[in-house]
Amino acid sequence: MHLSRRGIVKKRSKGAVTVTMLQKNESFIPRVLPVLAGTTVEFPDEDDFYHNVFSLMSGDRFDLGRYAKGGSAKAVFDKPGVVVVRCEIHSSMKAYIVVLETPYFTVPDETGSFSLEDVPAGTYDLKAWHPSFGEEEQTVKVTEKGAVTVDLSF
Repeated sequence: MHLSRRGIVKKRSKGAVTVTMLQKNESFIPRVLPVLAGTTVEFPDEDDFYHNVFSLMSGDRFDLGRYAKGGSAKAVFDKPGVVVVRCEIHSSMKAYIVVLETPYFTVPDETGSFSLEDVPAGTYDLKAWHPSFGEEEQTVKVTEKGAVTVDLSF
């Protein structure tokens, strides 16, 4: 889930930000990782075998090469959009990095519930994305009181 407001440019945080997408049990963890554009994602290997993390998506194409347990590689994600991440060695491994231009985003919990903290009052486009069901969008008005309830379904 993320919020965007047309015509408003958000200030990005100062300094480089690095987050992790772990390789463990022949899976990427987390499966979906939202990041602010300009974020570095590190891909540590905790399996007892080699991995090769790559993406063929236009705009954010990368291939981090093969590395073994204990090894790690990084990539910077600058262009907004969904990047499909794969392992060249293990075809069943697949994950998604959702690169956003807004700092207001979150991942729902196991029940599908979510909250966004510290969102200023205003009218926003709330967008939810799911790897199997696509995107859903709603306009949301955040008041000075801040509490807004929305229902989304795919």
